[in-house]
Amino acid sequence: MQRLPLLAVLYFCCAINPSSGATHPDCTSASSDSDGDGWGWENNTSCRVVIDVNPTAPTVPACTNAASDPDGDGWGWENNQSCRVDQTSPTIPTNNPAPDSTTPDCTSAQSDPDNDGWGWENNRSCRVTTATPTPVTPTPNPVTPTPAPVAPERIVMAVGDSITHGFRGNASYRKPLVQLLNNAGCKYKLVGSQTTTFGSNVFTAPHESYSGQKADHFLTGQTTSSGVNRGIAHSMAAYNPDVVLLHIGSNDMKTDTVDSTLSEIDQIISLIHQHNNAVEILVANLVPWLRDDARTKVQQLGTRIEAYVAQLGSPLVRLVDVRSGFADNMLNSDQIHPNASGEAHIADAFFDVYDSAGLCQ
Repeated sequence: MQRLPLLAVLYFCCAINPSSGATHPDCTSASSDSDGDGWGWENNTSCRVVIDVNPTAPTVPACTNAASDPDGDGWGWENNQSCRVDQTSPTIPTNNPAPDSTTPDCTSAQSDPDNDGWGWENNRSCRVTTATPTPVTPTPNPVTPTPAPVAPERIVMAVGDSITHGFRGNASYRKPLVQLLNNAGCKYKLVGSQTTTFGSNVFTAPHESYSGQKADHFLTGQTTSSGVNRGIAHSMAAYNPDVVLLHIGSNDMKTDTVDSTLSEIDQIISLIHQHNNAVEILVANLVPWLRDDARTKVQQLGTRIEAYVAQLGSPLVRLVDVRSGFADNMLNSDQIHPNASGEAHIADAFFDVYDSAGLCQ
């Protein structure tokens, strides 16, 4: 066999397998080693092809940016999958720089809308860590709207003689008054032991009135053909009204004095307020009579009632002026009891005071 010179052998050996001890860079691509001997040729120089001993490496791509491995364990996260960080992975500046001592932690996880572990606060990048709080959106408590105040239902008791009771086919002023209250939307409830009109049943709303009664009968009580009047104290305890409509004293003028009757009206008002000092009392100054036996005295008592209410000065005792505008043709042929037009006139007067007192609100 022909022997090669020693120098040629050494040259051949070193040319094919450069010494691993020489300084050679790692190849950036395995394709640079076309014969699979572990050496390649790049950038006009030999390079080493690094063999990854990790058996899973062939299925895991290399990271394109070393910043994808913030904890330096050799593994990163890119494109929604793991990647390997090795010497072939360049460090490329990105919007998410690798964490260092100057990179602050984010104060809120909401600063990282794409959940890549990096956020933006105060015009710079920040790291989202497990310690970064996630704001909790409080569950709003449903607010129940406060309903508008509902007007209270007023308990109303009409007190008096036949002018209030109704006489022989006439419903009394109470019927047109109810219509006015309803039309105005007032919340009310009529109370009393009586439910008819005298001599007929043309209107059946409750009331506390008795035909033929005088003022003193409401102090002592009186039984008549129109019913059993047990007195104002009993009626107040039985029905506890908020409002009392009072038209009384006309019948007294046939036998009693103006002074004594006015005193009895004052006692009636006192008994009402003894039971409940918040009751609203609407006092009428009496419709006129045309009959001669009491015409002048009824007018005088009406005038005294006006002065009494003014002197009393109580916001809970209000005058109802039924005399003004009351014409002679508003009375029936008996010249005492009002006809339908007279009852409407009285109802208007009571309603005006009732409404102006705020009792419909």
